[in-house]
Amino acid sequence: MGKPEHLALGLAAGALSAALFASALAESGGFAAVFPVHFTSLPILFASVSLGGVAFAVACATGALGVAVGSGAGPYGGLIYTGIHLVPVGLIYLRLQFARQTADTPAFAGRLVSELTVLAALALLIVLAGAGFDPSRLTEDVAVAFGQLLGAAAPDVPADARAAFIEEFVRYFPGFVAVWWLLSLVICAVLAQAAARRFGMARFPTPPYRAFEVPVWLVGLFLVTLLPAALLQGNVASVTGSFALLFGTPLLLQGLAVIHTVSRSWPGRRLLLFACYGSLIWPFAPLAWALVTALGVIEQFGRFRRPHLV
Repeated sequence: MGKPEHLALGLAAGALSAALFASALAESGGFAAVFPVHFTSLPILFASVSLGGVAFAVACATGALGVAVGSGAGPYGGLIYTGIHLVPVGLIYLRLQFARQTADTPAFAGRLVSELTVLAALALLIVLAGAGFDPSRLTEDVAVAFGQLLGAAAPDVPADARAAFIEEFVRYFPGFVAVWWLLSLVICAVLAQAAARRFGMARFPTPPYRAFEVPVWLVGLFLVTLLPAALLQGNVASVTGSFALLFGTPLLLQGLAVIHTVSRSWPGRRLLLFACYGSLIWPFAPLAWALVTALGVIEQFGRFRRPHLV
């Protein structure tokens, strides 16, 4: 059995996670639900990196039970919560246990993120298969809601330009959702480990994020899905484009690791990083994402960080 205080923390972590999930459900998918959805995994991840196995199991059970009973979502809601949050956190926990018991390399974080990417790809495949691999069947309501939001936010933009942008956006919307889930999980994992270290509760060493490195097979998956997305039309391009966005996300993180590492001795480094992250958000996001992802692909073979990782 775990320590009583750890069991109490596990219980609290599960209850907080369930409350965040229930809060998102109460918003009925509106934009106010983004914050609680984004951080629903954080309490459970904190339990995974700071408490023992028994307390972590208590946190997971409390979260699932809290969603199923306390939120009114029933067993179906508990299953969704388990699939979206507990399954990936369980994978992280098992991977951390394995890494602690064996001699590991600095590439651990990259392999773990790549495995989570495959998990997200399997979920994306199931969702798209259920829609007959026709993304438009999943995005009709999204197009209407996003059109209203964009119209209110940018009323001066011509209607045909807004319509063209929305059409392009919804083509890859399933991929954007998968990428958002993956990045949310990565951010929450980093925050959980940082909090565990801050309170002296970390059970696992913090991986050297500057040495983040994805396995070469992920580069292959990215290129295999990128080519038909760029060369073909219709649903084939939309489906493969969604997978290319997802498989490219770990390579984007690898590209950012290159920028962080190589720029360590550069003057004005903070301004450079601010500009880099700002461009990934707005207004040059597509081009910036493409360039940083390309840098991640090139790093896989060029090894620009090697002289800077000593």
